[in-house]
Amino acid sequence: MKDQNPNYKGKYPNMIIYQGLNDAVVNKKNALFLVNQWTGVNNIDTIADVIEPAFMNIEDIKRTQYTDSLGQTPVILYEVKNLGHKLLIKPGDKENEGGKKGMFGVDKGFHSTYQTAKEFGILKSH
Repeated sequence: MKDQNPNYKGKYPNMIIYQGLNDAVVNKKNALFLVNQWTGVNNIDTIADVIEPAFMNIEDIKRTQYTDSLGQTPVILYEVKNLGHKLLIKPGDKENEGGKKGMFGVDKGFHSTYQTAKEFGILKSH
């Protein structure tokens, strides 16, 4: 990526990767390729700094973060068991809930859209 614009010296965007471990469409190795790519452009190593094997006490969700020397986390990887090629949802009407079970969503008690917005810092604080 840096070869495409070698004169660029700015900050690269943060990356959050969600990967179903039994996804029949996207090979789970692709998530690791993305981790390698985005840790590289952010000048950090590929050694996980924090691993949460049951994120939010949800056994099927493993959260791994890669932190830079300033303590920022530019790369986060969520690996999800029994997800297939679907979105993580948590049906309901609360702020951290949303989505519908069916062809495109699996209820894991975790709303990935909400979590992504939270991780990117775009939610208003209450």
